[in-house]
Amino acid sequence: MENRTFLKKINKSLLCVATVLSLAVSGCGGSAKNNNDNDFIIDLGNTSADPEVAQTVDLFLSWYLWPDELPSLNAENFSSVDEVVNTVTSAVERDRFSFWLPRDIGEAFFFSGELVGYGGHVKFTDDAVIILFTHNNGAFADNNLQRGDRIVSIDGESVITLLEEAQANGLSDSSIFGAQQEGTSVTATVERLGGLSEQITLTSSTYSINAVIAEEVIPQGDSTVGYIAYSDFLDTSEPELEATFEQFKAAGVDQLVLDLRYNGGGSLSITAKLASWINGSFGGQLFTGTNYNDARADSDQDYFFDSFENSLSIQNLVVIATSATCSASEAIVAGFEPYINVTVVGQTTCGKPVGMNLFTFDNVMLAPLTFQLSNSEGLLEYFSGISPDCSVADSDTTHALGDSEEAMLSAALNYLSTGQCSANAGLVKAASQATGYSSLRSPAFSNMVD
Repeated sequence: MENRTFLKKINKSLLCVATVLSLAVSGCGGSAKNNNDNDFIIDLGNTSADPEVAQTVDLFLSWYLWPDELPSLNAENFSSVDEVVNTVTSAVERDRFSFWLPRDIGEAFFFSGELVGYGGHVKFTDDAVIILFTHNNGAFADNNLQRGDRIVSIDGESVITLLEEAQANGLSDSSIFGAQQEGTSVTATVERLGGLSEQITLTSSTYSINAVIAEEVIPQGDSTVGYIAYSDFLDTSEPELEATFEQFKAAGVDQLVLDLRYNGGGSLSITAKLASWINGSFGGQLFTGTNYNDARADSDQDYFFDSFENSLSIQNLVVIATSATCSASEAIVAGFEPYINVTVVGQTTCGKPVGMNLFTFDNVMLAPLTFQLSNSEGLLEYFSGISPDCSVADSDTTHALGDSEEAMLSAALNYLSTGQCSANAGLVKAASQATGYSSLRSPAFSNMVD
């Protein structure tokens, strides 16, 4: 029987990294290429393959950034969308990023900025789950969890035991918090930063993301430094950014620290807007471009700087970064480098100068790699990441984000003041070995969308 299927290509360019964790979703945003979605029909021909699998294969064959590197893809040889995506990412060395999501989860995140989870970002160590930041209206915030608080047991079992069990069973560390669905509850023993130990109940729920997680105006000598910690390049975060830069403009901010240490990417349109708020003097000049495969070259698109009422004129930008800084976050650094002084403080970024479009069909949202980024000087190739100018470990969780004594911000402020890295940059060590970041949202993904 001939199969013809209606699909929707959502005109979003996604710059983020896809990883499925069990509790939360991290920043994969979408940005409008134009105001209209692009609906189209694909003819699947005569096939006995599962329609979702056949559509997935067709989209990879039609839109993939590196079509010559694709493995052999015959829809009838696959039993699931997941199997197709894993086959591609396993075969193409540079592709750590193509992903798919259940359609309802993807649409809630990309279009409404809503997630199911506990509303926080953590790191796992050998003996605890350490809170890195929380969003405003999730379970973590409801229980007044703060950066530096430690979860040491869940439902009566130590985190040490739970992590050992998860690793033995091939599960992600975040699986210790239970199923990724609304209403999941766990009882956690928390050691507060101030020394108090208590039990709390955490219940997973739907919450809205506030992407601006900290902001400060910091006087420093003859300068006024703005600090903003930004977690997700989401189009829904535009009002937050607008309010922040209105405050910065009123305060006379002339230098900026942009903290992207936990930002895995997102919308290219909001990335270009953030760049325009940082410096509005380049209106009309190229910020970044998307470059598709030869067969899809008509989809190439340029994003230009704009000038807004509250745009600053930053000439010295410091970006705080870690290995979790990815995609749209890296695009900020690369897009600005031809124009102003950009200094990276922290660690080498994830290495993703590529992005994807979103395609929805049936119960699937598919995001195959579809384009490579360029800036005003040409195609970008930082697949090994962007190296820091000042190396500093993200190991200081005893200070809040935005506290000028926090190690990474302190190093950034020192650089703006002296033009040099701190004497102790790179020497800050974690008290216990971190096994990785997680965004306790459900599932976690961070990427870049056009």
